[in-house]
Amino acid sequence: MRHCLAIAGALLLATAGCATGHAEYREPPSGDAQEGRFISGQLVVKLAPEAGRRVEHALTEGRAVTSLGVDELDALNARYGVSELRPVYPHVSDQAETLKYTYLLILHSSADVAQAAQEYSAASVVEYAQPNYLASTQP
Repeated sequence: MRHCLAIAGALLLATAGCATGHAEYREPPSGDAQEGRFISGQLVVKLAPEAGRRVEHALTEGRAVTSLGVDELDALNARYGVSELRPVYPHVSDQAETLKYTYLLILHSSADVAQAAQEYSAASVVEYAQPNYLASTQP
């Protein structure tokens, strides 16, 4: 019995950090190994809360991605030929602020994804923008 309690306690401690429900954004690795390892034509953008609320509302109304009611974002979407904007985490709760208002943008096939990431990142309504990086569990 004591052995079972020790195992249960160890499992509880090991999973305690996972149970908080909070995610943290971390910069992708830099250097040659990461270069070119993203999906062409896709950008992941985290909007500031006010802009995110406006975009969320506009999407529920079925508005076009270039007329979401956030001028700075609408202009960038038009410039990069965004054809689709969809939530990365569509079922996230309002309490998960770090995940809410994160969108996957599908850019025109000729768009320079790295340049788009820089321009979106510079926008006041964007918290961060990055290419949709590929990840691997093996080196």
